[in-house]
Amino acid sequence: METKINSKALKAEALRLGFSACGIAPAEPIDQAHQNALKMWLDANRQAGMTYMANHFDKRCDPALLVEGTRCVVSVALNYYPATRIPDEEYQFAWYAYGKDYHDLMREKLAALTACLPPERRGRLAGQLPWQQAEVLWAYGLLLALLRDRCGWREIPSMDRTDSGKPFFPGHPQVYFSISHTEGAAAAAVADAPVGVDIQRIQTPPRHLARLTGLEEPELFFESWVQWEARAKRTGTGILDMVRHRPPLAPGEVCTAIAAFPGYAAAAAGAETVLPEQVRRLSGADLLGRLDIWA
Repeated sequence: METKINSKALKAEALRLGFSACGIAPAEPIDQAHQNALKMWLDANRQAGMTYMANHFDKRCDPALLVEGTRCVVSVALNYYPATRIPDEEYQFAWYAYGKDYHDLMREKLAALTACLPPERRGRLAGQLPWQQAEVLWAYGLLLALLRDRCGWREIPSMDRTDSGKPFFPGHPQVYFSISHTEGAAAAAVADAPVGVDIQRIQTPPRHLARLTGLEEPELFFESWVQWEARAKRTGTGILDMVRHRPPLAPGEVCTAIAAFPGYAAAAAGAETVLPEQVRRLSGADLLGRLDIWA
């Protein structure tokens, strides 16, 4: 017999965690009129470069198809209105990009919110929450493979984040790491000094970022962007500050472009140059084999 969820307690906990709103609805298909409207919106390419929004149309119309046995959907909202805005005369960034990466922020809060669910329902959700997409899992799989080779660890230790959002291992302050993931690929790095890594699929850059950087050609844009991102991850500096000010390399800081897979750009920032022989490229099957995981 399943334990019932106290909806009032769940909503109250969501607000306590910092969400702006929380609602619960039955996991039922949307009506035909809304399905037709969504299809017309997608057919008109209103999603622009966010092509993933056209994937899994049936599941977008019926949330019960996402996870077998789903009976209700919990929706949360988080207000990202900034306390301080960029002056109007400067290049503008979307408000949600001002602070911590909202993927990380929402992930942490949602993970905390699931603790309110009965144990049997938390187990049902394990491995199937929306943010746990393939690229994220590959990134952490790569990190685990590196930690096994370098440190002999069989699992990833507990993580925490600095005030700026940079992840670290509280129990192992001498081990530094960084992960990155993009559509179809992931990257990870482990070092004895602060390190940052970034990988991006080369595509048409967002218009406002192309204007800000002065780089409209996709390859040139992303070859530069991954270096800025890697340096920002290494220092814990916001990517906005890094791109706007583009500070020179600090003494002892090195940023290396990495030959990634075709169609991707990657870079690593650290205390020493990344040599070609230090870079390992793995397919998903190769990684599963290294971790002794078989799908």
